[in-house]
Amino acid sequence: MLQLVRIIIAFALSLALGDVKIVDQRDSSGTLRLHREVKDTGHGDPVKHGWEITYYSTGDEQSRFHYQNDILDGPWKELFQGAP
Repeated sequence: MLQLVRIIIAFALSLALGDVKIVDQRDSSGTLRLHREVKDTGHGDPVKHGWEITYYSTGDEQSRFHYQNDILDGPWKELFQGAP
């Protein structure tokens, strides 16, 4: 019985956690513009799960959001570049 409970818990955790993957997008000059952590749910497109960070063309951070299963979760911030 205890073994069955352990198997069920392990299975539930594997479904809940899934495989988190990192997706980075760069512009034509190679500058990082987007860093996103996604999870494959097995039901279509991957969902946002973890940090999503965007960057200005200068490489400075523009925004930082945290997601849990495609839902905005916790604090977030947006940063603005000052005048040159």
